Amino acid sequence: MSEATAESAGESSTGAPASADAAGAEIERLLRALPPDEANELRTAIVQSGSFRGPLPPPALFAHYDDVLPGAADRILRMAEAEQAHRIWWERRDMTTASATAVGGMALGFVALLSLIGGATYSIAIGSEVGAGLFLGVGVIGVIGRFLSHRWNHGGDGGRT
Repeated sequence: MSEATAESAGESSTGAPASADAAGAEIERLLRALPPDEANELRTAIVQSGSFRGPLPPPALFAHYDDVLPGAADRILRMAEAEQAHRIWWERRDMTTASATAVGGMALGFVALLSLIGGATYSIAIGSEVGAGLFLGVGVIGVIGRFLSHRWNHGGDGGRT
């Protein structure tokens, strides 16, 4: 069997998986049962394909990149490293932003609550119990509303995940 025939039948000499070799042998066995003209025509129609996910190809293919283009393997590794560094940077930035937003929100909420308590205290000082009740009512409703919305948004466990 010629090298082109072996490769077209799936028997790759470049490090193809053993299952591809077994499949190629089975195809070759079936082709021998056909008349030579039909078998040759089918051999040219058989194509082996493969795919991979991620920035790096499988090791069997990766070794051949430098054969095609000198320095290609190094360029691929540098690209993968740069992509990983970029993802890490974005995740750190996202975590920093989320933390700053949470702390800022708590600080503003605390200032707002103190302002409502101050308004209630002032209302009591000037003799307006209704005003004091409104200030304290808004503060209590706001705190309870925030607590309940946090529980609903985090599955009822108080945010502990």
